Formats: sequence, structure tokens, C-alpha cells
Amino acid sequence: MVLELVQIIEDEPEQAWLLEHAFQKAGYRTKITFDGITGLDVVRRLKPALVILDIMLPELDGYGLCRFLRKDPATRHIPIIMVTALTDNIHQVLPQALGADDLVMKPFRLAEIIERGTHLIQQNRVRKCVAPVLA
Repeated sequence: MVLELVQIIEDEPEQAWLLEHAFQKAGYRTKITFDGITGLDVVRRLKPALVILDIMLPELDGYGLCRFLRKDPATRHIPIIMVTALTDNIHQVLPQALGADDLVMKPFRLAEIIERGTHLIQQNRVRKCVAPVLA
């Protein structure tokens, strides 16, 4: 069985490596990128099962990256969990308005983000199976 890929786009290396370790321990393959432009390229190329996306990124912020992923028919179905340490109300509403599937506030419990990510991957898998049947 091929392990599903989780793309982590996070500019803080320690945070990225913690996420990588936790997702690998949960049975996923991972790929880390540290800026938005590289992250966008990798997601378009590899089509991961889940994207963990920090809002504050160099080159292209998480909001812009989320917008690009949702506009592209090849990536619009990929679940996105945005993560942020920003506490203003706008940063708690805007991710879902842009199409993110979930928002997790830093600091977060690794078990929580793994659980949410696994749930989104499973939901997406079911949606892919049911869509052709309903068409």
C-alpha cells in the first residue's frame, strides 16, 4: 500500500519538522517546503492527499497560495488545513472564506492536527468514490 502524502508548507523549520515527524509517525509520507512559491509548485506537481499551510510565508503568503490551489481544477479538491499564530478575528474567518477546509491556531497539539488531517483525507477519499457514482 502506498502511503498518502502530506505537504507541509511552513517557514519555521522546527515547526515543520515537528509536523513532519508527527505525520510520519501516523503513517503518512511527507514533503516540506519553506515558502509559498515552492509550496505551490510542489503541490501542483505531487498532488498530495493533504496540505498543511502556514498563513505567514515568504514569497507567497498562505492566503494567496490557498487562492491559487482552489482556482486550479487539478488541485481544488485537495484538503487544506491552514495554521496561524495570528489572533485577529479576520485571520480566523478569512481562511475558510478562501476555501481552506480547516484552521488550526498555534500553538496546537500535534495529535489534534493529525486527527483533523486524517479526517479530511478520509472525507476526500469518500467524496472521490461517491462522485463518479452520482454523475
